[in-house]
Amino acid sequence: MKESTAHVYRKNKDNVLEGDCSKQEVIIYPFVSIVVVTKNEERYIEECIESLIRLEYPKEKYEIIVVDGNSTDKTHEIVKKYPVKLIIDTEGGLANSRNIGIKNAKGDYIASTDADCVVKENWLKILVNNIQEAPDDVVAVGGPNSIFENDPPFAKLVGYVQETFFASGGAPQSYKINKNRYVFGIPNCNVLYKRNKLIEVGGFDSSLDMGEDAEINYRFTKGGV
Repeated sequence: MKESTAHVYRKNKDNVLEGDCSKQEVIIYPFVSIVVVTKNEERYIEECIESLIRLEYPKEKYEIIVVDGNSTDKTHEIVKKYPVKLIIDTEGGLANSRNIGIKNAKGDYIASTDADCVVKENWLKILVNNIQEAPDDVVAVGGPNSIFENDPPFAKLVGYVQETFFASGGAPQSYKINKNRYVFGIPNCNVLYKRNKLIEVGGFDSSLDMGEDAEINYRFTKGGV
């Protein structure tokens, strides 16, 4: 796996997803399926979808798939206002919902962010550019989790602590980078996968309630796909 310099900021911490890679030009625009998994995200889902619609990427070259785990709030009503594909996952579970998204995706690439995140206009362009230029053994690209300057003081303090080597366990996603490099894994809030590689390893492990991204990253690395 290779990590790009597209940075991650989370909306429920007053943050946004942001890309800061200087090279953003994409010569060939492949079709990308963006999968967003939700459950009771009425507070954030509208802003998430709005940001995905505003992407600087040809509109005919990407689709937005929202897989909802049986929300009991107004998430469904909000999503239905937009030109996106809404799928209800009656079984529930993050991994199962992600697999449903993959199954219904038309793209050769699967991008993923979380319902409580907002993406910058250049987010998808950066990820696509990086995966197109990456070596053949790269199955996914993504970026680190970063601190947003508008965070409240306490949230910023917690974020800075989490960015330290000891608090993060040395995870490369927890600190800023200025160049691409291989990493063990990438979180699903900010990632672009090759769809055929996801299918090759059998998708996400639906028996897991959490950590499904770390587990599939392990299988990617172990299997050498």
